[in-house]
Amino acid sequence: MWKGFGPLSKLGYFGYLMHYIVITFHVSVARSPIVFSHYENWMRICGYTVLTFFSAYVLYITFELPLTYMESMFLPSRPSNDDLQNNIKQNGKIDGIPQINDIIPPNTIASWNMKNTSYLGTPSEDHSKL
Repeated sequence: MWKGFGPLSKLGYFGYLMHYIVITFHVSVARSPIVFSHYENWMRICGYTVLTFFSAYVLYITFELPLTYMESMFLPSRPSNDDLQNNIKQNGKIDGIPQINDIIPPNTIASWNMKNTSYLGTPSEDHSKL
């Protein structure tokens, strides 16, 4: 996927947040009735769009970029998919994800049901020994 979609999606989200504020501000400071002609509407739409995305860019530069930079400093980066695949091949498990035996204690009804149930969810032959 193209890496430019990340900043564009954030810019679009900030534009979504700012659009209502820009229109509300313009309507609230109007000192005369708004004229509704085709030309006026297109000029208003273009002005709203430019002002909305300019303010969205300012918000992106002011808040999102510094927070992303601080997040990358304090939080570890995620391993690549190749590293995960190699780890699964070597160890048979993924670091940080507990195995089912770690979650469900042995000698319980839940562990017995897991051992005696086939993949499709139908009971195996040992089910009749209850």
